[in-house]
Amino acid sequence: MTNDPRIPLIEAAVQAFNAQNEALLEFIHPDVTSRVAEGLGSPGAFKGAEGFEAMMADWGEAWSENRIELNETELVDDKTAFVHTTQTAVGAGSGIPITFGTVFLVVFEDGQAIRFEIHPDRESAAAAL
Repeated sequence: MTNDPRIPLIEAAVQAFNAQNEALLEFIHPDVTSRVAEGLGSPGAFKGAEGFEAMMADWGEAWSENRIELNETELVDDKTAFVHTTQTAVGAGSGIPITFGTVFLVVFEDGQAIRFEIHPDRESAAAAL
């Protein structure tokens, strides 16, 4: 068990996402760079807190329901973490449930995510460093 201060921040962000709570934005640095990697939903890059909100809105449009389960937080270095998750979602148009893994690449600055990326797997996240 680690006492790294990023762990409770990541856990709180996942809880806020699942609760659809605006507290998720407390996790995000105002100058964040966000991205959805190729191979997932609506790939693209976004800038600033408004861009993060737009990315999350785009991501959410595909699903009528979406929950994240935190599997593991891999601390890469003193600023970077890979957050391994399982997402359980229901297609907005189809109503079909789906479960898939994602890895969030998170780089911290001053206790907030200055870089936040959604990747299909660890290899994709590692290649983005």
